[in-house]
Amino acid sequence: QLALAARAYLHVRDMSGFAPYALLTWSALTLEMFATGQDVELECPPECQAIVAAACAAAVAPDLCGVLWACFLAFMKQVTPTGSAPWRHVAHRATKLSQSMLRPECWAMESPAIADGNACTSSGCLLDSPCHTRHHAMEVLAIAKQVDSVIALIVFQAARHMFGWQHFDQAPMLYYPHLKPQVWYGAEDYPDLTSAVLNNFAEIRREFLDSYERRQGRLSDDEQEFSGRQGWWCWDVWNGLEGWQPSACRLLPTLCKALRQQLPVAKHGLIAAYLQEEVALFGLPAGETFFAPHNDGTNARVALLIPLFGGEFSSLTVRGERRPFGGDGHFLGFDASYDHFAEYHAPVGSPDRWVLSLAISHPDFDRRLLEGALRTPVPDVSMLAPHAWRGFADLGVQELASEGESVIEEIPFGDAALLAVQAFGSCLGSTVDVKEFPECLPILLVMALRYAHNNFRLAARCSDLDTTDPELAETVADLGSAVDSARDMVREREPKVASAVKDIALRLTDFLASLGSRLSSSCPVALTPNPAGWPHQHMDQDPIGYLDLQGVAMPTVGFGTHELSGAECYRAVLAAVQAGVRHVDTAQAYNNAREIGRALRDSGIPRDQLFVATKLSSRGSGEEQAHVELSRELDELGQGTGSASEYADLCYLHFPSEDDRPAWHALERLATAGRCRRLGVSNFGKDEILQLLAWARHKPSVLQSQFSIYEPAGEPLAAWLRGRGIALVGASSLNPSAFARVNPLTDPHVLRVAVAHGRTTAQIVLRWVLQHGVAVLPRSWRPQRIRENSQLLDFSLSPSDMVVLDGVSKLVQSPDSALSDVYRVVRRKPRLV
Repeated sequence: QLALAARAYLHVRDMSGFAPYALLTWSALTLEMFATGQDVELECPPECQAIVAAACAAAVAPDLCGVLWACFLAFMKQVTPTGSAPWRHVAHRATKLSQSMLRPECWAMESPAIADGNACTSSGCLLDSPCHTRHHAMEVLAIAKQVDSVIALIVFQAARHMFGWQHFDQAPMLYYPHLKPQVWYGAEDYPDLTSAVLNNFAEIRREFLDSYERRQGRLSDDEQEFSGRQGWWCWDVWNGLEGWQPSACRLLPTLCKALRQQLPVAKHGLIAAYLQEEVALFGLPAGETFFAPHNDGTNARVALLIPLFGGEFSSLTVRGERRPFGGDGHFLGFDASYDHFAEYHAPVGSPDRWVLSLAISHPDFDRRLLEGALRTPVPDVSMLAPHAWRGFADLGVQELASEGESVIEEIPFGDAALLAVQAFGSCLGSTVDVKEFPECLPILLVMALRYAHNNFRLAARCSDLDTTDPELAETVADLGSAVDSARDMVREREPKVASAVKDIALRLTDFLASLGSRLSSSCPVALTPNPAGWPHQHMDQDPIGYLDLQGVAMPTVGFGTHELSGAECYRAVLAAVQAGVRHVDTAQAYNNAREIGRALRDSGIPRDQLFVATKLSSRGSGEEQAHVELSRELDELGQGTGSASEYADLCYLHFPSEDDRPAWHALERLATAGRCRRLGVSNFGKDEILQLLAWARHKPSVLQSQFSIYEPAGEPLAAWLRGRGIALVGASSLNPSAFARVNPLTDPHVLRVAVAHGRTTAQIVLRWVLQHGVAVLPRSWRPQRIRENSQLLDFSLSPSDMVVLDGVSKLVQSPDSALSDVYRVVRRKPRLV
């Protein structure tokens, strides 16, 4: 009854007197539990009652406030135990937000006033008005991220039009697109500032330890800020608004003296205040991990951290990449508009970890400001009026409270399981020779088995199957164990692995066939965006058409020419360029450089508007021979004219070898001579790239590697490449025989997204790759396919589409126990308790 009453209240349109939309959001969180058939107990212990009373003290309608807050806290109880650190922190932040949002002056019909009494008319004052819509939306998203990531994604989608938000994990209130998009920062980015700290580090550390020990490890109420982050204590030293804190500088004189001449980094005082430059000390108890959601109002601020204690056990994770501090006295920084995780995995009994945090302006901020290049969307004054927040509620809360497509998606698990067994069935014949058909290798067949089995397990959760039947349960468990055993046999290279894998595949095929119509073709799923440890660094809805290779622009939509030759190659390349493609990829081993060069010449497109990439394919030859061979390749691409057009924009080393030095030195000579504008590597792993980086004079700008929905490059590798300025080009993204003849172009998961967008499955897969920040090289000889595969920048995939497609590789690679991180299969008939 409470849920139905709250749901009805969400549809009330006349809220001219007050609008506690934060509380409506909390009720929607609870309603989402009902919508997915989960049990909710609306119990409110004394601690809960105290929080409800505090949150509703200033409310216009305290009774309604109490009911809705009870809903929210009941939902919180399902997520984490009442009274635990995460529960207290989220409840604290939500309480503060509600106290702000429910103040009567915030809901007057006039625009809220700021400090000088004037209405907010520019983006600069947004950070000063706790009543305005953007502030509330940003806070609601931050809280939702800590409670339920599905709901957080919906809030993100509903509110992003009010911001310059770029990613789900980067939600600054004010976004400056002209600032260099750099995730990680270090001492080299702020040499004067960091030197001032490092030169006095020992004394700063000693002074802090003395003052901290005098308080037995605790700070006074005035010195401590409870920020709502799990496990943190915060000690403020300086900020751009209030200046140096006298009490802190009395205890830490060396720190204050060292930094007085260095701060603010933005040399205009108002800008420093606006960017919230500050110096603080943060503490974290041993063994703690916390998640800080987009804790900054702008992407123009950098968080530069240096541990005073516990650095050897500390790390940060930003955009999926985890970096250790490496010990005390080492700076590690990041763009503070990104969500991040901090970890302190110290042994039991270790002291608290403390870091000195320097929150400072972006290194390029002053320069870009003087150039007049900084622009961030200026909000309409009406954005700050009460009815504007009501508009956000209509988009966000109403959507959250329903069982609509934004929360629940139908995922074709059953169809995918059956199609997979049909596909790899052709690999099970006794006459199949894996030398002739490498897609049927045991390791690839095991991957296909895992994919079919995982899809079946998820389909079974919403099917008309008696899961309590002991015989059925035993069969399912045996099949899962058999798939795991097959994987282990492949790893250990057991001699009879091929026959064993085929036997398991036949058993799974027969079992699925026996289920017939009892196995649901699809299931309703509450998608979990960006689960821990899973790729979530998707590009914006409209990814850029180019990747920057240290000053050379590489188009992200290219054309591959593997296995194209002669007149067919010429016609295909000419068709691709006529379709608008400006990036053509080849290799010495493809033996088609002359045809490509002639097609590019005949296209009429000036050479400087094209991007041509080739590869040195021969391995084991000396430096001189490699130089001669690639020079000949470049001559053929340039049609032997002897003109300045006989160069490549990118020259790869096609494969790693036992000694890459001779071949790479040949590439470096061609780069120095201007015949290779940038260098790259193909089919290299991380270790092989590290070995090359140790001695190469010219660093690789690109890695070309397989990237498909079944086997994408892992997010740790992608993040590692980004951190070193190495772009990623995806290969074999549309391979119809990726593994055991399971075809991504007929995969039901891909087909479902394609139908929704009215696009081909190839376009969906390629767009998915692009939205991971990876360039694509589709290949075809059919003019129609070439045109379709070039039309990738005029549509976009939604966050839920990306989660569905990301999940395909999870279904290939993960055990059943890990699938709940991505999918929450819900009952078709929700049960209200």
